[in-house]
Formats: sequence, structure tokens, C-alpha cells
Amino acid sequence: MRLVVDTSALRSASIQGYLGVSTRNEIILPQTVLTECLKGDAVRNTRESLRGLAQFSSQVSVLKPGKTILRMRPRSAGLQSRLIDHGLTKGLRRNLLFNLCQTGLAGLEVDQMINSNKAVSDATHASYSQLSSRAK
Repeated sequence: MRLVVDTSALRSASIQGYLGVSTRNEIILPQTVLTECLKGDAVRNTRESLRGLAQFSSQVSVLKPGKTILRMRPRSAGLQSRLIDHGLTKGLRRNLLFNLCQTGLAGLEVDQMINSNKAVSDATHASYSQLSSRAK
């Protein structure tokens, strides 16, 4: 079974319980959730939000951006698979355990990865903030 998860649910113990019950249970992360992890202290927030998923990395997938999903042709065959950003999912799964190390080389590399992309993450966050304020 697949479950779409928001930012607050990432830090919840119930997500770990859900994933621990069966290897067939998966969670789907919208890209906005990953962007929200970059708010404030990006390194600390990302680690805290994703720490509980480290032991279940093969059960985590990332959705394509909303704009891409809206442009898809509505055919039912393979829809669930087409909604997943397979490249980003593969990268997240491969690096989830590595990225959550607190110290040493792994921690330093994660800090550099997140901080080097800070401008992009800030711009993405600003555009999502604009869209959400318009929706209200």
C-alpha cells in the first residue's frame, strides 16, 4: 500500500510503524516536502525529517513536480509509476543512510551538498510560498 506523506508526518513514529509492518508498504514524498525540509537550518532539518526513513529507504519514493504531473496524459496504464520521479527516488534511496550520518566525512559532504544548492532551494521555497499565499 502507498501513502502520501506531508512534512509533519515525516517525524512521526507512526510512519516508521507503517513501514515496519510490511515491506510492501511505501511512502510517497511530494517534492514540496523535500523543499520544506530545507527551511531554516537546512542540514539539521533535513536530517531530523528524514532520519526515521533511513532503515526503510527502499520503501520511499518521490513524486514528480506538480507542474509535470498536470501535463501528463490521462491514461490509466502505468499511472502510478509515471507519477514517481525515478531519478530523484533512486538518489534519495541510495544516499538516505549516507546522508544522515552526523559526523565525519559523510556529514561534511551532506552539509556541502545542501549548502551549495541553497540558492536553488531558497528560490523554490519562495515560489511555493507565493503559490500557497495565492491559494488562500
